[in-house]
Amino acid sequence: MNDTIYQAWHRTIGHTEYRLRITMAGYGDDEEAAGDFLEGFQGAHPEVGAVISQDGAEDTITATFALAARDEQHALQLGIMFWVESGVASGLSPNDLIRTEIELVDTDRQESTRAWANRPRIPA
Repeated sequence: MNDTIYQAWHRTIGHTEYRLRITMAGYGDDEEAAGDFLEGFQGAHPEVGAVISQDGAEDTITATFALAARDEQHALQLGIMFWVESGVASGLSPNDLIRTEIELVDTDRQESTRAWANRPRIPA
């Protein structure tokens, strides 16, 4: 790896930011379920700034959120835990997991990502 000392230090102490997208089967056209899932995230893990999207054609629901971790494996472990805890808090029944995506957030954009995640939200 060609990390700078700064990047290596942040990764070591768990300050590297990752974005996760976890997609579950079902609820693709159920707007109430999307609201419940978002409320579950906001109640259980508001710090991750979750966004919920749906695909009616694929009949899936996706949670996209950001978190800080040491490396991709640590981010995935935390992300799954946050996803499960938020899903339980939402009251939705779990369905098959369709896909999980993880990406390193560009270190030059981390501050703008944190600002986006902490932006004021207007209730619907």
